[in-house]
Amino acid sequence: MKKELFHVHQLRLEVTRRCNLTCLHCCLGEPQNQDIKDEVVDQVFNKVKFVDELVFGGGESSLAVDKLKYILKSIKENNVFIGGLQVTTNAVSNTKEFIEVIKDYEDYIVTLMDLKREDYVGSGNIINVNNNRVYNLEQKMWIDKDKKFPPIALAISEDKYHNESVDRMYGMENDKREENFRLLLEDFAVLDVSNYAKYEENVQVLINSGRAKDLTNVYKIEPVKEGLVLALEERDGFDVYKVAPLLTITCDGLVTNVGCNSYEAGDKMASGNILEEDFLNLLFKLNPALIIRKEEFNGKSDEISEKIMSIDGREMIRAARFNYSINPTNSIEVESEKIHRSF
Repeated sequence: MKKELFHVHQLRLEVTRRCNLTCLHCCLGEPQNQDIKDEVVDQVFNKVKFVDELVFGGGESSLAVDKLKYILKSIKENNVFIGGLQVTTNAVSNTKEFIEVIKDYEDYIVTLMDLKREDYVGSGNIINVNNNRVYNLEQKMWIDKDKKFPPIALAISEDKYHNESVDRMYGMENDKREENFRLLLEDFAVLDVSNYAKYEENVQVLINSGRAKDLTNVYKIEPVKEGLVLALEERDGFDVYKVAPLLTITCDGLVTNVGCNSYEAGDKMASGNILEEDFLNLLFKLNPALIIRKEEFNGKSDEISEKIMSIDGREMIRAARFNYSINPTNSIEVESEKIHRSF
């Protein structure tokens, strides 16, 4: 019987439920003293061999640098393809160590994608995803984006709710946060994701859960459970299940296709635990909106990928991962911009 492997378009790992702020608009609820379990990470990457975009979710990822290091270690040991990383930080603490581990992820992804750093938008720039333009901090002007989307999609939470929480909890230490912003921008391009809250303060779009439930005079939407697509194809002699658009794994190993929601509500909507149940059964229990069988997949791979891929640079990611060999026993070491595979 063939081993079942998985290709997830956007894999959201709940790295931690800890946080160093208490923002009034937070949809997650109160922070919890909980980080992702090592055995959850290993079980995920024993199954998932392709990830178009890895997302670090939950609380404040910079508080769990040791877990970020362990996740990368497991990714390398399990020979997992990662097309990009999305991570958001409030930049309050732990920035230098956090930067170093995110740079390690960048090295890994750049090597897999066969990129050079001059190929993509680099440090000192702010990327506005909505209009596909870049603000250059040195030139102090918007410029047309003529390079590829960076492998690290780093976002800094700087809307009025985060700023109010920093001022309330840390007072003058807010100056330290400004220094952390500068350090982050020295190494990465930063996504501009705060315009809905910072520049158009009369038009708030918030998830109606957690602390945000108590806010008034703002526009709120209910948490969305994504319509899961499950497609089966044969690749390198393995049955590979393509999962899109989003899959979330919590600190304890619960599996769900809900993005932003309160911890309590998200846990209740999970299909089960990856440490206790078969992964494929957990996906079927999420009631996929569309299931594409192997015999239906032949000749449609590009069409299906086009429908489920939405991030900039998707052609580049698709080309790289289709040339990537699956071998669950491989280990990968990134060294001097080369991949060394041991069989």
